[in-house]
Amino acid sequence: MFLIFKEAINNIARHAECASVSLTIKVSRNRLIVEIQDDGRGFSDLRPQKSLSQGAGSGHGLENMQSRAEELGGHLSVDSAPGHGTRLKLMVPIRKP
Repeated sequence: MFLIFKEAINNIARHAECASVSLTIKVSRNRLIVEIQDDGRGFSDLRPQKSLSQGAGSGHGLENMQSRAEELGGHLSVDSAPGHGTRLKLMVPIRKP
């Protein structure tokens, strides 16, 4: 999970041109739910081969983040639009020992 957050924060710092970022962490129905949202420039191309920035070229940030979420048995969703910021939501099941 750390690497997912690291990639998201790195992309926000490098590309979003935002004024604020929020991080929400909660537990619901045996799932950890984490949302990272910025008020930056957003982007329109959500294909996995792009990273989390508009016109990112050959980056694989989003693809790597999605792979890591799947490895955890979870799901990653990204909602973004040009001029409206980006919201990343990670849902991961909580496994009891």
